Amino acid sequence: MKTTSFLLFGALLLTSGALASISYTAKMAHRGAEVPAVFSSLPRRHHRPKQPRHGKRQHPINNTLNWAGAIQEAPTSGLFYTVSASWQVPSISTPVGQTLGTDAYWLYEWVGIDSLCGAILQAGTGAYLNTQSGQVPLVWWEWFPEGPQVVNIPINLGDTFFTNLTATSTTTAIYFIENVTQGCAVTITISGGPTLCQTNAEWVVENPGVLDTPVFTDVIFTNCLATTTTGAQQGIDGTTLIYMDSKDGEVSKGSEINDSQLRVFY
Repeated sequence: MKTTSFLLFGALLLTSGALASISYTAKMAHRGAEVPAVFSSLPRRHHRPKQPRHGKRQHPINNTLNWAGAIQEAPTSGLFYTVSASWQVPSISTPVGQTLGTDAYWLYEWVGIDSLCGAILQAGTGAYLNTQSGQVPLVWWEWFPEGPQVVNIPINLGDTFFTNLTATSTTTAIYFIENVTQGCAVTITISGGPTLCQTNAEWVVENPGVLDTPVFTDVIFTNCLATTTTGAQQGIDGTTLIYMDSKDGEVSKGSEINDSQLRVFY
């Protein structure tokens, strides 16, 4: 069940709502002016990393069927508190030899906290592609296993986004998503979320759909940073890199550029 309301306090336009057990408030500004934050539901997807049937794992590479990128699998001290990065929205196209139809190809780009204890704090950009709509980019957030939500931040292919997630407790969080190119940002404050462990931080390109992974232009995550409750800072150094094995035999890979930059390529 989802409910949404808009409240005006002085010059601040506040959106509030609920998704099952989650309650949230949101405020959005576009080039300095307060604007309403509007949310709509996306189809539920399997957002945890799915292992291929052969179960291949060769440290520090982890092969999955739906993720590519990098995971910090343990904080150096304390628990993971924030994760952030910047990237440009990629373009997607049909895999080689396949024909575009009414079923959509999907791709997400996101940062997140946790993945192994049944909950994931995650937000970022994405797109779907089919014959009915063409390529449609979007901005979304999710506290898995609750379903993903689209937020009405303007977005074009090639726009630069910055996303920062803060786990203020195991059941409360603050999402900050900014389209740097267009000067629009939303802050979402959430309570009552599924319990986090705060033991992983990740930077991911994901295929959340049922079709093969679409071809995508390189995603370069920059300013990659995870902080812990003790103030420790971790980037891409020491992560487990993730390779995504598509059903058509293609592989998408995460590759470290340096401690603050990660390249994910098809």
